Amino acid sequence: MNYIVTKRFKGKSLCGNVNLAYGTACEEKNNTIYCNGKPLCFATSENAHQYFSRNDDGQGERRGELVREIMGRLTLPKVRHKPDPKYPLAEYYMTDKESAKRKAARKARAEAWGRVWDEPSIRKYKRVEFADYWLFNHDFYNAPVEDLEYILKIVKGEKTA
Repeated sequence: MNYIVTKRFKGKSLCGNVNLAYGTACEEKNNTIYCNGKPLCFATSENAHQYFSRNDDGQGERRGELVREIMGRLTLPKVRHKPDPKYPLAEYYMTDKESAKRKAARKARAEAWGRVWDEPSIRKYKRVEFADYWLFNHDFYNAPVEDLEYILKIVKGEKTA
């Protein structure tokens, strides 16, 4: 099976530190992703899901974009706190505007998750180990582009019929 790097992979791998550029072609053998004959990570690992996409059909770049967009819409961005100039030794603060924006993002995320839970055709991409919590399974990261486009429409709240 062929894979492609869909987000720069810079860090520790099975063969040591690597720095692979976007678009680098890789291959899978025995459930391990290799580049130039060196093992990088297991095909079912978090690194594989974040940085690589299956590319047997030539749709690896698009598959990676769709997965990132879906996950980006379903997760809250990390808060970047600022130190309070009035209290330099205190922790951090969030402005009212930032707080309101975060509250709206939480609401949008909850609504998107509600649509995902309500759509029976997406359940094949849910890990079965967790009855009350949704984690995408390995098949989601290797799904046909058409399925990922459909899931993205569901997440966005667009009409699908």
